Amino acid sequence: MFSDRQSQSQFHSEYAGFKLRFLASIIDFFVIGLVVFLFSEVIGFSFLSEKPSLNQSEGFFYCILFGFLFWATYSVILPISGWQATLGKKWLGLRVVDVRGRRIGIKRAIVRFMLILTGLLTLGLGFLPILFSKTHQAMHDFATGTVVVRGNGWL
Repeated sequence: MFSDRQSQSQFHSEYAGFKLRFLASIIDFFVIGLVVFLFSEVIGFSFLSEKPSLNQSEGFFYCILFGFLFWATYSVILPISGWQATLGKKWLGLRVVDVRGRRIGIKRAIVRFMLILTGLLTLGLGFLPILFSKTHQAMHDFATGTVVVRGNGWL
């Protein structure tokens, strides 16, 4: 799909394994969950209140829609930023790069996110190659010519 696969041998770095990538995903889950929770409070659909101001199903729909859109934006924009990582990856010192070690572009990030969704919809089967490949790439990484490597983080 992307043209720089044949150049994979030119870039050498320490690839992030399954445990670090999974921990980064958990951190991202909490960040996204916190933002969705705050959004729900702003629109009047409180997860804590017994009498929310919005209709339950309407409020739940808006929270799910906002959550998905925020997750998609978060997962596409942050890896193409100067950080080259979501907050979870940045915190753990991981970066998403192409197989040559360069920052990925918007098209690659969008396709990567869509393939992450596919991997989740297949009950996580798309993530199994992380455990067995030398470069710890998931299916979405192989398809988009990306790798997750160790870089500078906050820890």
